[in-house]
Amino acid sequence: MVRALGFYQGLSASPFVSLSSSTSTSALSWISSIVDDISEINVEVQDFMDTGDQQLWEDLGTYKGQETGWSQIAMIDFFSEKAKFSSALPKTAGILKAAAGTRIGPRHVALARQKRGTGIPQHCDLFNWMLTLHLPLLGPGAGCGIIVDGERRDWVPGKPSVMDTTFLHETYNESEDDLILLLVDFWHFELTDLECDELKEFLLLTNYVGQGMKDNE
Repeated sequence: MVRALGFYQGLSASPFVSLSSSTSTSALSWISSIVDDISEINVEVQDFMDTGDQQLWEDLGTYKGQETGWSQIAMIDFFSEKAKFSSALPKTAGILKAAAGTRIGPRHVALARQKRGTGIPQHCDLFNWMLTLHLPLLGPGAGCGIIVDGERRDWVPGKPSVMDTTFLHETYNESEDDLILLLVDFWHFELTDLECDELKEFLLLTNYVGQGMKDNE
């Protein structure tokens, strides 16, 4: 059992969200818009990896005594846009903002990296009004990915996946290469714009959205 810190009644829940189901296809069409521009994103990200300021990466560090190998450069953190991302990756930032729009929130939008031979131990993010998009960009096509509620899925460059991280999950990279991906936390597709606005106001008032990484109880 895992205690929820934030729960909104009536939202559907499954470890992975189908991007082709009748209930989610139209609501998540913005993801296809990002995938359509992935070649442009990849060019900019590869250029950044080759010549950009690598000190922008912020390491997660250790969790449960294990080196996670996870780091990220935040574009948006708790509704606040970070200038360093837009400066380093302006095309990517523009594509993400134009595609996702008001669905962005309530936690992170970032360029993330899972280093080879590492992984984040099992944890839970504890808020059911939030879903997470992972769009792998650069790296191995096998041996690196995420396990959600016991279901293992490799991150395949160019193939998006959406998960509900209220389910226990962990990452792994058993390959010889680092993997670079886009991470977008977004409002559950069953929430209306009004509900998103009200939840945002609530979170801003309480100044708390949580960072996950909670031990299961």
